[in-house]
Amino acid sequence: MYIHKYKPLLLSDISYNKELSTRLGKLSKTGYINNMLFYGIEGSGKKTLVTAYIADIYGPHVHNIRTSCILNSDVKYRNSNYHIEIDLGQYSSKNKRELIQFIKTYSSTLNVVTKRPKLVILYNADNIPTSIQLALRRIIELYSETARHIFICCCKNKIIQPIISRLFCIRVRGITKQETKHVLTSICNNETISTTDEILDGIITRNTKYNYKTNIRDCICELNISYIVEENTFKYVKHQNEYEIELDIIINSLEKDKITNKFYKKVKDYIDKQMLSEITYTDIIKYTLYKLLSGTYSDEIKFKLIDLISSSKIYMCNKPTLYLEYIMFSIVKLIRNDI
Repeated sequence: MYIHKYKPLLLSDISYNKELSTRLGKLSKTGYINNMLFYGIEGSGKKTLVTAYIADIYGPHVHNIRTSCILNSDVKYRNSNYHIEIDLGQYSSKNKRELIQFIKTYSSTLNVVTKRPKLVILYNADNIPTSIQLALRRIIELYSETARHIFICCCKNKIIQPIISRLFCIRVRGITKQETKHVLTSICNNETISTTDEILDGIITRNTKYNYKTNIRDCICELNISYIVEENTFKYVKHQNEYEIELDIIINSLEKDKITNKFYKKVKDYIDKQMLSEITYTDIIKYTLYKLLSGTYSDEIKFKLIDLISSSKIYMCNKPTLYLEYIMFSIVKLIRNDI
């Protein structure tokens, strides 16, 4: 997918928010990482800035990410030899407490590779209760010599003041339309996609919010799943990659396989795996809906599928993993009733 293929790996590769990336570049030359908070609107490039920032310090091996699981638990995280990444917004309160205990244990020692403090990156830090935030505040205090913590969130005011006072806060502004258009144009040129300014402006307009700032991730994803035809309209194109091949197997098995506990475990394992990557749950739902609507199901079932997804307010969900399970299993129920 374009969102992975053209993701900037270093701060010098970032073509938007240049003033902030330049300042972070100067800071990275010192080799020092403080406890930090990156906050800003959705789609402003916070995660990209953070990973590029630590890549400038530790080198390109930071991007060699693998998925791991906490011992005797289904709670997963992503890690390299230099840092770990945890999405605090995915799990229930019980699992969040397991994560906090894991972070405490991980932060208690220095990195054996670099002999420097370990690095913990926490996504959706504004989506956790106060009690767990207080536990994180205590971890920051106790292990200030052996670990550094970087928080990433949209709403700074949802994080308690005791944590804010211990972090170096950086606001990431939204990306302007001109910056987004430059990125989309660069991708089109590299992929030899024939396009016009009107089509790119349409993509940007549909993904513009928050005081005329664009969501660059959604813009690139919309360009990724579309291609331009002579009538200047968009049509979904299948891109062969791992997540779609695996999802195709699950979709095809709706009619052929028996819906057993093994099938539900296959769906759940797939969701857990993809939600730890940069593929959003909306991408999975869009692709699934496209495949089913292009199938041979009755019009009644197709309308029910559209109604299910549109009425569920997918963009308002605070627990994407749990919500995606609900959507997928509801689709299974509709399909099985039609067979």
